[in-house]
Amino acid sequence: RFFLASVQGPSGGRGDGGRLTIGGLAAAGALETGYLTATKLAGSAPAFCTNAGACKAVLEGPWSSVGGVPLSAAGLALYGTLCLAALAPLAARGRVSDDALRHMDVLSTVVLQLGSTAAAVFSAFLMLLLATTLHAPCVLCILSAAISTCLFAVTWNANIVPDRTAAVAYSASCAVLTSGFALGVYLLASGAPQMAGASVEESLPFRPPAIETSSSPEALRLSQRLGAQQARMFGAYWCSHCLDQKEAIGKEAMSHLPYVECAKDGADSQFPLCRQLDVPGYPTWEIGGRLFPGEKSVNELARLLDDKAYASSKQYVPGQPKQKS
Repeated sequence: RFFLASVQGPSGGRGDGGRLTIGGLAAAGALETGYLTATKLAGSAPAFCTNAGACKAVLEGPWSSVGGVPLSAAGLALYGTLCLAALAPLAARGRVSDDALRHMDVLSTVVLQLGSTAAAVFSAFLMLLLATTLHAPCVLCILSAAISTCLFAVTWNANIVPDRTAAVAYSASCAVLTSGFALGVYLLASGAPQMAGASVEESLPFRPPAIETSSSPEALRLSQRLGAQQARMFGAYWCSHCLDQKEAIGKEAMSHLPYVECAKDGADSQFPLCRQLDVPGYPTWEIGGRLFPGEKSVNELARLLDDKAYASSKQYVPGQPKQKS
């Protein structure tokens, strides 16, 4: 009785503007997440991302899927459901009985309140992950979070569920459930088997995204010179700057240079070595036994080999402020 009283209809024009806005936002979200899903399945970098390396690192990272299902696909399903729930009652007016329209209105209002809350809460979790763990400026991911936030704001302000007490109850309960789901995703992707007593080898290792660019003649010559200095690159599979560094040098040149994985849950992880050497950030180059943090161009790396004064000014010495990736 509380449920029906809080959302009973038909709406008869109440909230039509809000429903149209929600439908438009949800349709935009569906288009974006549909594109991200297709990109994820194709294994390519998004064409509309200002930092393709960052977006690709996020899409191929451990938090990009749950049980083999891309999170973007789940987002597509949620956005599609919200679009349908927002627009179906409007399209059904005059085509179905008042009783059928009332039941459609009741169901759709609850779906909109719960769905918009779930989208906003989970998007907040993803943005926190993006800022604190992945350190990757994925513009498309931020756009999706903005759409989710706007969906919730419009749903709330349009009084889709007119009973504010009921609306709060729906959103609060959904927020708790969504937060629990988000925490479960995080623990699963972060290596929950290790927390349960499994060894690192038994947990799933994550590999860096594949390098797609070809090396220039300059990069190939540089790789030979770096190899003569026993140079190697330290990084993490989730680090977008590391992928950008590799793409700048190219796959052929990088194949001649050792890459050291510093993430604990990364494939072939050498985390103890990274910690022992006090690697200050990712990426970091070790050239001739000296550490040089930060992403470098081909010319910058060549200058580190040729200009001793420049190399000394760029060298990291333990105890100095560490450079963030």
